[in-house]
Amino acid sequence: LSKQERDSLDIDKLRKLWKTAVRRFVKYPKTGEFGEIILFHLLECLEQAVQVVNKMVLKTSGNMHYHGADAIHFGVDGELRILFLGESKTEQKKFSEVLKSTLDSVNDYNAKKHEFDISLATGHISDDIQGELKQEIKKYLDPSNEDLKNFTYTHAALIAFEDKVL
Repeated sequence: LSKQERDSLDIDKLRKLWKTAVRRFVKYPKTGEFGEIILFHLLECLEQAVQVVNKMVLKTSGNMHYHGADAIHFGVDGELRILFLGESKTEQKKFSEVLKSTLDSVNDYNAKKHEFDISLATGHISDDIQGELKQEIKKYLDPSNEDLKNFTYTHAALIAFEDKVL
């Protein structure tokens, strides 16, 4: 849910908001969105990287996927600023097959979708991010900014494989 929706939570509205959130998930049983949620939590908890854009809020239907990075997060490591572009693969296949699928997705993403996702993120920075950090993220995502000596981006991948639950 968006920050505004979460802030409006009360007992009377909880069921309605829960239904809204559920409708945003893709309605097919093997979507991979569960892996995206795990990746979100890993980036937030292990890397202390904030979610730049909440893509579930941008979805217009539970019948479609968001096409682009599975996660877009921003982290700080000392002086270094890091944009994490996440890829989640949860498949009931051998590790080598899922790894190849992940690498293919990352290569395809870099070739075709990277710039679009960055421009999308720039215009939809999460309302959960406030103050200086929000301004800093805007600065680093601005394509006209040439002073990016302490900035990098990296791909963070969650790979789950072979488990029958998948």
